[in-house]
Formats: sequence, structure tokens, C-alpha cells
Amino acid sequence: MENYVPREILILITSTQPGEAHSSEQTLKLVEAQVHAACLGVAQAVKDMQTETGVKDAFTQHWIDDLIECARKLWQAEPQRPAVDIQAELFDWVIANEDMIYNPFLKLKGTCTSKFYSCDCDYDDCFQDLMLQLTRLLRYFTPYSLAS
Repeated sequence: MENYVPREILILITSTQPGEAHSSEQTLKLVEAQVHAACLGVAQAVKDMQTETGVKDAFTQHWIDDLIECARKLWQAEPQRPAVDIQAELFDWVIANEDMIYNPFLKLKGTCTSKFYSCDCDYDDCFQDLMLQLTRLLRYFTPYSLAS
């Protein structure tokens, strides 16, 4: 089976490095590429993409595993069928069900604001910044709660 990934996704994969902050749009594109590769039934291709880009979405991973298994079953049932046809069939299903497959937080746009915190939701490190702020608040309030 040949690993077919669209050219624009290959460009995105090669232009990102693990450890770099990705926008939510870039992360979603990389996860979509992983799902597209999973439709071929080749787990190693997906693992290589995840390792190469540093992006692995736990929300979508369940579906990636299911798509790999489904593609393998279709391949075993019809070994003469071209792999690209199986991939296209499964990816059509993915497109029809994308709201339940992809992480909804990757589709958020704009900024997350509250009384104590503000961040740009388009970047991976937003959660880390929020955790840092919460840790600081916890350290501030802990001595007062222990004293009473």
C-alpha cells in the first residue's frame, strides 16, 4: 500500500518541528493528515507523522486507531481493491462525521479571557500558561487556608 498524503499537508509537516508552538489551525491540519494516513491502514505512517511533527491529539487518537483497523479489514475482505479507493471511502466517512472525530478545542478562534487571565487560544502553550497562573494563585491562597 502506498502512503498517499496531499502535497499541502506534506509541506505543512516538513515546515513544523517538534517543540515549536503550533497554532490551533496548524495542529488541526496535522491531525487531519494523520487521520488521512490512518485511512490507508498503515499505523507506522501515522506514528512517523506524530513523531516527526510532535503533534498527537488524544481526542482523535481513538478514531485514528479505529480507522486503521477498519482499513485493514476492508483490505483483507477485498485484497484486489486499490488502497487509494479504500482510503477515499474511509475519508469520505471522516468528512461526513468530522464533528465527532476532531477535537472541538482545535476549532476555537480568538482569545480566552477571564477576570484573572487572558491568552490567545490559537497557540498550544495557552494551557500551560493557564496552569502556571493557577499554580501561582494556589501558592498565594494556600497559606491563608492553612492558617484558618
